[in-house]
Amino acid sequence: MISTDMEDKVGARKGKYKLEELLGKGATGKVWKAFDTEQGIRVALKVVDLSGENLPRRLQRAKTDPNKFREESKILSQLKHPNIVSIRNADLIDGKLCIATELVEGRLTLEDIIKEGGVSGRARLYDKDKLYK
Repeated sequence: MISTDMEDKVGARKGKYKLEELLGKGATGKVWKAFDTEQGIRVALKVVDLSGENLPRRLQRAKTDPNKFREESKILSQLKHPNIVSIRNADLIDGKLCIATELVEGRLTLEDIIKEGGVSGRARLYDKDKLYK
């Protein structure tokens, strides 16, 4: 992988990915619309800074055992289901965990759905093949 020390901003590179648009951010990182310069496709790239003090235990393991992280990512990339976003690649780049998934455009975010009143109660309950609202 190509290494860069550039700060995360539009136009910056993260390894083989060129950051195009910030799609969202949360407690552990940011999600970018990015262009994979090797594959020639657009992806959603989650960039997680592993240096944070409040990093969840599941992410701390990626910092201490990157091979285990890559192994788990390879297994997860084999999951195929219409409701699961497929993983294209996962790697450590410049000390940050980068997970590239297929880019699903034109969909509402969970926040948008909640604002529109599409989710009743605190959560939806799943029971095998049934979805309860």
